[in-house]
Amino acid sequence: MEKINLDNEIIHVVCGLNLEEVWIITAYFPDEIEWEKDLKTRRGNR
Repeated sequence: MEKINLDNEIIHVVCGLNLEEVWIITAYFPDEIEWEKDLKTRRGNR
């Protein structure tokens, strides 16, 4: 999973690739309730 800054917003992008193509599987703005402050670590069940 890679994070990209878009207009000062963090977006998570999941993709697959081979030598010729890149497939975007999903892209979303992470919810601060679901992710830690670093936006890299998913919070556990509450």
